[in-house]
Amino acid sequence: MDSTKPCLHFDIHKPTLGRHYDIQDSERNIKAYTAEISVFSVGKPDLTLIQGSSRNSGSMVAAAHFKKIGRTIRIGLGNTDDAPGQVRWEEMKAESAMKICHVWALTLTDGSRRTFAWKKTSNYRADGARGGIFSTSYKLVDMTGGGGNVVATWDQISG
Repeated sequence: MDSTKPCLHFDIHKPTLGRHYDIQDSERNIKAYTAEISVFSVGKPDLTLIQGSSRNSGSMVAAAHFKKIGRTIRIGLGNTDDAPGQVRWEEMKAESAMKICHVWALTLTDGSRRTFAWKKTSNYRADGARGGIFSTSYKLVDMTGGGGNVVATWDQISG
């Protein structure tokens, strides 16, 4: 991972009655992505990530199927609507019943394969994130080569 690249900070909000998440680029103050939640749709992804403010004005970049039984999420990188044959599918697995660590591997554009893990933590927080009554934090760790480098953090703050 290139440590010289600047950090990006996104705020994720779910409207009270909405079936989507708004993902705001905090630096540029624009809606960068929308994550649409599918309800009762057989064969469709449970979650679709769209670059832009909506499916009408943006393009799909990823999708996820949450297995109803078990601890696996099937993640597709690419546009499942326009180019389903070009989507790269990977699986992210919860390593324990407590879901404190989720592991997945990804083939990069240079052909190398890297393994990442989302690990529950209280030591890493995104810049400016404050702990609330019910806060949860995860760090994304690059596990390739035993490096264990933290490449991202995610904080859920409520309360």
